[in-house]
Amino acid sequence: MEIEGVCCDTSKLDNCSEKILKRIKEINCSVYNEDSKLIREPKINLNSPQQVLDWFGKNLENYKITSSNKETLAIERVKFLNCNNKKVVDFIDSVSNVRKLTKLNSSYIKIILKSNRTNNLKFQFSCLWNQTGTTTGRLSSTKPNFQSLPRNSTKLTKLNNIDFDDDDNFNNINNNNNNNNGEKNLYTLLNNDNDGDDDEDDDNIDELNSYNNNNNIINIRNSFISREGYSLVALDYNQIELRIMAHYSKDKHLIEYFESGKDVINMMASRLIDGVDPNNVKKEIRDKVKRIVYGILYGIQKNSLHKLLGVSLDEAQEHINNFNLKFEEVSSFIKINSQIKNGKILTIGNRIRRFQDHSSIIPSTSSSSSLSSSPIQAINSIMQGSSADIIKMAMINIMNELLLPLSKLREFIGVNSKGDVVGTPRFVLQVHDELVFEIPDQLLSDESIRLDLLIKYQMERIGNHFNLLVPLVTSLSIGKKYGSLSRVMVDPKNIDLNGKMNNFKSILNSFTDYNLKIK
Repeated sequence: MEIEGVCCDTSKLDNCSEKILKRIKEINCSVYNEDSKLIREPKINLNSPQQVLDWFGKNLENYKITSSNKETLAIERVKFLNCNNKKVVDFIDSVSNVRKLTKLNSSYIKIILKSNRTNNLKFQFSCLWNQTGTTTGRLSSTKPNFQSLPRNSTKLTKLNNIDFDDDDNFNNINNNNNNNNGEKNLYTLLNNDNDGDDDEDDDNIDELNSYNNNNNIINIRNSFISREGYSLVALDYNQIELRIMAHYSKDKHLIEYFESGKDVINMMASRLIDGVDPNNVKKEIRDKVKRIVYGILYGIQKNSLHKLLGVSLDEAQEHINNFNLKFEEVSSFIKINSQIKNGKILTIGNRIRRFQDHSSIIPSTSSSSSLSSSPIQAINSIMQGSSADIIKMAMINIMNELLLPLSKLREFIGVNSKGDVVGTPRFVLQVHDELVFEIPDQLLSDESIRLDLLIKYQMERIGNHFNLLVPLVTSLSIGKKYGSLSRVMVDPKNIDLNGKMNNFKSILNSFTDYNLKIK
C-alpha cells in the first residue's frame, strides 16, 4: 500500500480547502455580527482553548477557571449545562465548527497536498502504515491518519457528520474511547459501521452527492480516484464485531439471526422491544437499538448511555438490564471475560495481548493506557484483535491466491484509449474492516474472471479458517471516486462464488501449462 498508493486529484482538494476557509470566515463573521451579540471587541481566536476559557469565565456565572480546565476543556458539557442560554449555545457551536473545519483542512487536506512532490495535478498518494501502531493488532496509518478521514460528503453548514475517530467531544461520552490510529471506538462503530442497512447508506450518499456543485458540500474522499482504465473496488466486512461476539458467546439468538441472513439489528430490535416487527423497524428505533447494542459491547454504563440515548439514568439502566436478560450468553461472556485471567487475553488467531494489574504492558499513548485500566478493555481487545486477525488473513489470502498469480499473467494486461499498457490489480487501502483495490475494468467486466467477486469470496471464506460459528459477509462497492462508490448487490443464491474461484484456478493452470510447454 505504501509503495503503490492511490491516485489523488489535487484540484479537488484545493476546492475543498477553499470552501472550508470560506466557511470558517463566515462563522467568524457571524460570531462578531451585531445581531448575534455574541462577542464584542476584542476579538478572540476560536481555536485557542485559553481564549475560549476566558470567554466562559466572563460570560458564565457558575463557571470557574482552574488549572485543570486548561487541559480538560469539555465544550459539550458546558453546552449541556447551559442548554437554555442561546448566547452560550451559539458560541459553543461556532467554536466547535471552526475547530472541526480547521482540523479537516490542516490535518488532512494540507498534509496530503504537501506530500505531492511532483507538482502534478494528479499524483500517487500513500500514507505511512504501521503494523504495530495499535494495542489490538489493527493496522494504523499516519501522515495523515487515513482511518479517520470523513466517510461521506460533509455539509459545511451542518457538521455533525464529520466523524473524526478521536473526536474529543464524543470521547467525553464514550468512556472507553481509543485514540490509537486504526482502532475503532464506539463513535466509529455507530457512525461508520457497515451494519447491513443498505437502503439507509445509499439514501445518505445519494442525497449528499446530489449537491456536487454546492459550495456548502465537500467530499475529501472524492479526491482519491482510480487511474484511467481502472476502478476502485471496496469490500467491507458487515457487523464483524457482532459476529465475533456471536462466535465467542455462542448466543443462540445471535447465531440464529446471522445464519438466517436477515437484518441482525432489526431482529435484535424485535427481541429487545415488545411489539416491534423485524420486517418493519423505524429508523429511530433501529438507531436506538444500535447504540444500546454496541454501547454494551464496548462496556458502556448507565451514566454514559443516558447521554448517548438522551434518556433518564433509570431508563438507561433498564435498557442495560433488558439486554442482559434477552441476550444472556452475551452478557455472561462479557462478565466473565472482563476479568483478565493470567494477565493476558487471546484473540481468535491465538495472538496474546498481555496485561498487568488490568493495565496493558504494551507501550501506548496516555489516552489508550487509561482505557487499558478498565476491565472492559479485555473484551475490546478480543473483539478488535480478532477483527484484525481476520482482515489480515484475508489480505494474505487475496495476495497469494489472486493478485500475485494475476501479476504473472501478461495475457490479462490490456491497453487503454491512449495506447498505454494497463497494469495488474493493486491493493491500495485498508480502512478499519474495509479493503480497497484498484482493478483494471476488464477484470471487472469479464464474467469469466470478475475479480471483485473473487476477492469477496476470499474475504468471506476466512471464517472457515478460524472455524467461526457464523458466516462472514462483505459489502461490495465499485466506482471511480473513493467517496462516491456505488453498492453492488450480490445474491449468493444466484452467483456461485466457489464455482467462479474454481474456474479462475482452471484459467491459471491452463496458462501455467502453456508457459511450461513453451519453455
